[in-house]
Amino acid sequence: MHGFPLAAALSILQFAHSWYPLVCCSDEDCAPVEDVEQVKGGYRTHGYFIPTAEARPSQDARYHLCHHAGRLICFFVPLNG
Repeated sequence: MHGFPLAAALSILQFAHSWYPLVCCSDEDCAPVEDVEQVKGGYRTHGYFIPTAEARPSQDARYHLCHHAGRLICFFVPLNG
């Protein structure tokens, strides 16, 4: 019974972050974004330029942006994007 609170906390943490890698988010730093422009060499959204080589594959058909305090952490692109 001693391990139950830890298991419950890990379960809640995993649900909160869904499929985002832990290195990309801290609580609410990641979210889907709609206003993504594909430009030469990468993507532009929310004032960030993300080089194509730094974009990670999304696990759904949407773009996702992870940022905190004005700093880009991760950007996810749909496989067909």
